[in-house]
Formats: sequence, C-alpha cells, structure tokens
Amino acid sequence: MPFSHNPISRRGFMRLGAAASITGAAATLAGCGGEGGGGKVLRYGCANPKASLDLQTNTSNEIGVAESVCEPLIRFNENLDMEPVLLTKMPDISADGLTYTFELKEKLPTHDGGNLTADDVKYTFTRMFLPETKNPSTNVYDTIVGAKDVMEGKTTELAGLTVQDDRHFTMRLSEVTAVFLPMLTEFYALIYPRKACEAAGDKWGTGTDFVGTGPFKLTAESATGLTLETFADYHDGPAKVDGIDVVYVDDPNTLVMNFKAGQLDLVNLAPTLYDQYVDDEAVAGSIVDYTPASTRFVNLNLHEDAFKDARVRQALSLAIDRNELCETVLQGASAPCTQFCAPGEEGHDDTLETLPHDVDKAKQLLADAGATGLSFDFPVRSRDEQVATALQEYWRAIGVTANINVIDDAMWIDQRAAGSLPCTLITWTTLCWVGAEHMRSFFYASKASQRSSFYDSATFDGLVDKAEATMDEGQRTDLTLQADNQLVNVDFGTIPVDWPQTPYLKDADFSGVYRVYDFKFTNKLA
Repeated sequence: MPFSHNPISRRGFMRLGAAASITGAAATLAGCGGEGGGGKVLRYGCANPKASLDLQTNTSNEIGVAESVCEPLIRFNENLDMEPVLLTKMPDISADGLTYTFELKEKLPTHDGGNLTADDVKYTFTRMFLPETKNPSTNVYDTIVGAKDVMEGKTTELAGLTVQDDRHFTMRLSEVTAVFLPMLTEFYALIYPRKACEAAGDKWGTGTDFVGTGPFKLTAESATGLTLETFADYHDGPAKVDGIDVVYVDDPNTLVMNFKAGQLDLVNLAPTLYDQYVDDEAVAGSIVDYTPASTRFVNLNLHEDAFKDARVRQALSLAIDRNELCETVLQGASAPCTQFCAPGEEGHDDTLETLPHDVDKAKQLLADAGATGLSFDFPVRSRDEQVATALQEYWRAIGVTANINVIDDAMWIDQRAAGSLPCTLITWTTLCWVGAEHMRSFFYASKASQRSSFYDSATFDGLVDKAEATMDEGQRTDLTLQADNQLVNVDFGTIPVDWPQTPYLKDADFSGVYRVYDFKFTNKLA
C-alpha cells in the first residue's frame, strides 16, 4: 500500500508545488534566556488575527503560531514530503485502506511538565467531533468510524480510534479516503494534552492557556503580540534560538516600513505593495515569492434571483480580463486562473489556457437571459477592495452594476455563515494539496450551503466522491479535472479569478523556518 514509507514523498501520491524555504529571517536581540540561542530572537510581524489559537473552534491560523506550540501527528516538510512529528514512523495502512496504525515516540514532554500519550490523541479527536466544540472543519476526519455519532450527540465514545497503550493506537475509517493522511498534517489536527485542555475549559487557546509538545511554548499574550520561548525539553531537541516575538501590526505598509527600519525580521508583503517595493534597494533583496495552492474567486449566492441563470454567471466570467488584471492591478504578484485547482495541487492541468475574456459574448448572454441592466450588491472585505473595484469596471463594460460595500471581517464572516452575502470575493486555500478536497471543502452541496454559495450539483458531488475514494493517482486526477470543469465551465457555479502569490520579506540571519501556506516554526530555527 502507499503511505507506509518513512518519510512519505507526496510525488508518488499527488503532484504538488514546491514550498519556499526560508534561509533567513531575523536579527539578534540580547538577553532573552533559553539554551544555546545566544540571545537570538526572531521578530515576526503580522496582523492580529483576533482569534483563538484553538483551531478546533475557528479556521484562522494565518500567523502559524498554533503549530509551533501544539503539533500534528505528521506534517509536510519544506520539500512537501510527509514526515512523522509525534510518531516514530509514518503510520502503517491496512491492505483495504481502512485501518491506520500509529506508534508515538517514547517521550513527548509537554510544556506544563506532562508527557503526551495515546489517550491525549483520542481525547483530541473526540473533542473535535463533540457538538459543543462547534468545529467548522470536520470534513474527512469524520470518516473515522463513530465520528458522526459523536457529532450527532449520540455518544462521547469515538469507536474508530482504539488505544492499545500509551504509545500505540489505531484509527479505523468507514470508507477509503485518499486524502485522510495528508489531512492529518493540517493545523485542524493538532494534538492537545487532555489535562491542560480540560483545565482551561473555554479559555483554551486564549491568553497563555495553550500548551503542547511544540518547539516553542507560549509565555505571554497581549493586544500587541505574543511571546514564545524555546522549549528546552523538546522531543526532537531544542531550537538554537531563544524564542519568537510575534508583533501585531495590522497595516501592511507599516509592516514593511518596520522591516526596513530593522524592527522586524519576517513579515508578509501584501501583493498590492509588491510593485512599490520590488525596486526598493532597501528591501528588494529580501523579497521571497511564495505561491500557495490558493484560488481567489467570485462567490455567487445561487439563491439570489440575479444569479440563478447560468448564462448570467457565464457572462460575468467572460467580462473579466484576467491577464490584464494580474499584470496591472495585481502588479504581477498573481497568476490568472485557467481552472479552479491551483498550480501545484493534484488536479491542476498546466496545458489549460486562461479562462476566456469575451465582452461581446457576455453582452449577448445577458440579453438572451433577459438580464439587461443587471444590478447587485457586492460586499467585500478591505483586503479585496482593489480587485473588487477592477471587477466592477469589467462588469460595467457589459452593462452590469456591482455595488461595492466594504465591511469588516466579523460582519463578513457572520453574513457568509448566514447565507446572506449576495456576491463576494473569497480566497480559498488547500492545506493538503489535493484538488478534489480543495473544491469539496467549499462547493460540495452540504458545504456550499454554509458559505453563501448554495451550489448544488449531484454530478460535481459524485465526481469528488469518486476522486477521494480511489488510491489510484491517475484516476483521482482525471476525476478531479472533470469536477473542476463541471464547476467552472458547465455549471458556472463560481468564477475563478486568480491564484495569488503571498510574497514575504525575510532577513538573512536565520534558517530553519519554512512555509507551507503559513510559516512553520520548527526546532530547526537557528
């Protein structure tokens, strides 16, 4: 069976893009304690996520801190190969693809003086499914036998996860799920020490009530940032730094200015600022281009009368000149969509051309649909205002009026969950690099109904079901391409726009932190 090697290369399982290694990012500070760090502290600037670090209760991990405190069983390394973290080796998988067998490392010290065991693993996955956790991200994990019974409140016993002793346990799935193993790398599957989590209760993930086995322990939290200290007893050896200072700076340009002033060592560079700084001698040499498997798309609420006719949806797509948008508005820091699945993830076809731009055909489709003079509301978050304004102009050229309204993140999230966003921009990122799961997690009928989309296609659902049920990479890729085409070119269920890059600035003094979607701060940080 696949997936039984150590480490596992994703190349035999899926075609993925390359992750960028950070060969540096930090200057030195003195007197911060720790062992072997020599006073070296990474100063990482980012926007305040204003969310709990408990990623069973929210989906915000853009700053990457939670994974440096708590850890998953396995992870993608900088080469996008899966490797064990808390395990002695990659799990063995039974011939029928349904049973996964795990062995934890002998010693897994936790920041509060305990030792992580298989009981903590079972506790974590059981908690994931409890109704009171209100976990928004149970997809794929819920194929563990008994998960749905826990989610429905029928029991608190997760029957499919069996603990043999402190170090050994098995997971039994209800169906073959090709993406189950890569899903275990995600930050949704971080393992929590039961004693600490239960003691913290509703405070888990806030303040300093968040402990784990990770290479860094959380020692301070405030409105201005977080302090992480190197964990001397880390199971794989301590990092060769004293810690990480996470500094909250919400304004993207201020982040760059602080980097230029030597006050920060690692920051994201907003794509909208890329052109401004790419020729700035003070920072140009520090820019690293990173392209995650992310797709920005126009999310249409198919319950809205304006978007019920597929001809209207096709017209809105045809109006967009994606090449021009990426070259001018996005200043080359993005690539125009040819399909939904992004470059690097399984299901992407490098031979496809940019989605078509045809103003005359768009106008004719609107006329045929009786949608002349179409007008609709277009609420977006501030991060998407620039792209939204460009789309507004493209649509104006075909006689369509999009009324942009910039709303704050909290309101946007609430309205999306309530199904009341008529049309908006969303950037959706895969964390497991599998196209079928990337699309399923948003557009599968049961998911789309929760995300102001309401796309409902039995054909699409059936294709992604079949893709995820086969271990044959060729079949899975073909089925994923069919699903992508159904979504984008047959149903026009959404309008892919571009694949954003997420460039960042790094200082050249540090090594050992890399990026797979978010930054990964490991014990290799030096």
